[in-house]
Amino acid sequence: TVSRTATLTLDASNSADPDICPPPAESAGGFSGAVTAVACQDPALQFAWECTVSGGTPCRLSSDENLLAEIAAVRNPTLSLSTLALAGEAFVSLSVVVSKLGRFATASVTLDLVDGPVPDVQLQTIKFSAVRAAFRGQTTEPNATFSWDVTSLAGVPLVLEGGFLASLRAFSPTGAVKATFVINLASLAARASLTPGGTYRIRLSVASQTYTGSGTAVAELHVPLPPNGGSCDASPLSAQAFVTDITASCESWASENLPLEFSYGVAPASSPGGDGNTTAVQVAWTPVTYLPSYSFSLPAGTFAALVRITDALGASVEVNASTLTVWDAPTNETGQEEQDLAAYALAAGAVGRMQNLGQISQVLQASKAVVDAFAATPLPRGRGVVASSRNLLASSSRSLLASSSRRLLASSRNLLASDHMSASSGFASSTDLASSSRKLLASSAAFQARTRRLLLRTVA
Repeated sequence: TVSRTATLTLDASNSADPDICPPPAESAGGFSGAVTAVACQDPALQFAWECTVSGGTPCRLSSDENLLAEIAAVRNPTLSLSTLALAGEAFVSLSVVVSKLGRFATASVTLDLVDGPVPDVQLQTIKFSAVRAAFRGQTTEPNATFSWDVTSLAGVPLVLEGGFLASLRAFSPTGAVKATFVINLASLAARASLTPGGTYRIRLSVASQTYTGSGTAVAELHVPLPPNGGSCDASPLSAQAFVTDITASCESWASENLPLEFSYGVAPASSPGGDGNTTAVQVAWTPVTYLPSYSFSLPAGTFAALVRITDALGASVEVNASTLTVWDAPTNETGQEEQDLAAYALAAGAVGRMQNLGQISQVLQASKAVVDAFAATPLPRGRGVVASSRNLLASSSRSLLASSSRRLLASSRNLLASDHMSASSGFASSTDLASSSRKLLASSAAFQARTRRLLLRTVA
């Protein structure tokens, strides 16, 4: 809301060509931080401003209504509303087209008009991601009161369960009467009210004792649409344990917010997550990558191969690429202990090959798969070995592998997060990680064999 006599400063200085200038970055202060200005200015950008009133007719000068109002073709022109013929008009709309070499983008704002003066109100978007949006209102008036609302593009306030959406704590943890307004886009309230890909308006009203009217400002909220339109699969669907390489690949994924990142996961298909409804505990995920394919090998068992696709704003979708059947090669070993040792030897050899290739993610997934396979394999009931002894053996070996895998995962994340690590030092670090995992598998095999012999001798 503005006075009919106000002087406006229009600002399109945050417009940028992403090929030349990076998008505005969020400060380290979380949602309370401000969006920093664009780090560079592209002189090739061209600006064309337009002013319209009710019915979409162009703004005209009050001194001569035959002349259209002209706005300077710069980033931040000023416009005095007192020079325009606005009598009887309820609002004025201002829009800008930013263009460069045939490409263009538009932005607009609609301002309600009042006869008397109103508080000066500014509204700034200070954070925006797939899970959270934050806005800050500012005014020069002391003792001002703030009131936020979320509306459709037509200006109709959104309601949920009989109350205004903006006032629900489940939707906005900060409430609707403070200078800062935060929306939890991941909440059930937001998911029930806001459509992915839809656009809504965030409206701030500010009242002050100095003025009889309230000042308002409006910003648009575009709810991110998760990556869509693509598919992922894995091949081959049947593979030999730690011999056959399985490749998960994705294609044709699209998003409003590029680039896309991929993370590849493996979960035992027999667990409560193997049907695609997975949890972070059940799935061994790789670090994110821009590559749409990933190769790995696994121990014997049935697994679900999963892929998580994430866009630049953090909106993600998880798909079950395929169900994999992995089988052991025939062996001459007949005893359970010998078979276990042979399986661990095979796993250790596979980890050695991954070590030589510097495949950190594959090492971690292989380690977790071995842990899960061992924990799921029952020990023999002969010679009076009781259930508690079997559980002790399984939990001890599982704990050994799991704790080391967690250390490997933390180390690999630190390795991948380093922006200044050289290629040679990165390979050396990944080699150390893989070597540690290979030693872990070998020591676990020996631990299992020794524990079995000890239990059998004790019970006998």
